[in-house]
Amino acid sequence: MRSVFISIFAVVMLVGCATVPKPQELLDLEVLREGEQFQEAQEKQAELIAEAEEAYKKAVAAWEEALQQMEGAPKGSLDDLAMRVHESLGMTYGRLDRWGESEAHLREALALKQRLLGPTNRHTLGGMTSLGNALRKAGKHDEAVAMLEKSVALKRAHLPKGDPWFFNALMSLVGACHEAGRIEKGQPLAKELLQLQEQAPDGVTKSVMMAQALLYEKYEKTHDPARALRLVEPIARADDSWANLELLAKAQFATGDREAGAKTLERAIAKAPKEVHERLRKLGE
Repeated sequence: MRSVFISIFAVVMLVGCATVPKPQELLDLEVLREGEQFQEAQEKQAELIAEAEEAYKKAVAAWEEALQQMEGAPKGSLDDLAMRVHESLGMTYGRLDRWGESEAHLREALALKQRLLGPTNRHTLGGMTSLGNALRKAGKHDEAVAMLEKSVALKRAHLPKGDPWFFNALMSLVGACHEAGRIEKGQPLAKELLQLQEQAPDGVTKSVMMAQALLYEKYEKTHDPARALRLVEPIARADDSWANLELLAKAQFATGDREAGAKTLERAIAKAPKEVHERLRKLGE
């Protein structure tokens, strides 16, 4: 029985991963996975996005079918495979901007990780951050703060100092506190985040993350939109993906240049998948 499901899983992996293009334009800056760098600007971005959206939908169907077939297996015999399928579904639903379904599958994956890998395993802690970010996107801000607080506390205790996975969790928590209006809690974390970023190696990812943190307007002690604009302008010139243009527009609006921000936002919307158009338009309101 297990060998049959392993074969099914291998096929699903091919459908769900190998055939799915992953242009950087499809990834929200706030949920960038650890260690990823911005890819070089790609030609025919609109065609790539459309192809990727269709591939993600096919991948979801394959993952869901795999879960249904696993239901006939003896209880617990395929939990390790189920853990991976639930995580893949959670991430793929997120890329389709279907955050309710993403949250449900990431919860299942986290519960399995906690039982199979242990509560302080590196991948379990990463799963907590992924779930926290899905909760943010689903608008469940208080739940997101609670989940990300646990993630940060456990990563602080169990991961080496300077580990990028801790950095990722801290950045997510800073954003979640900002979104939830929990400013007293978020302000010192924002300060810690910027201090850690200053110590990180130079690169595009560092500049993007610093710009994000500097644009949290509710954190007065670390709010510096002019500095954020200086960081993000050369990035958007080198790679005018919709995600980079969104960040540039935010910086332009924050510095009071609404005309430039509106033009940049139009460019971002033209390049972005339709699922995020409404969110982008709200930036200009």
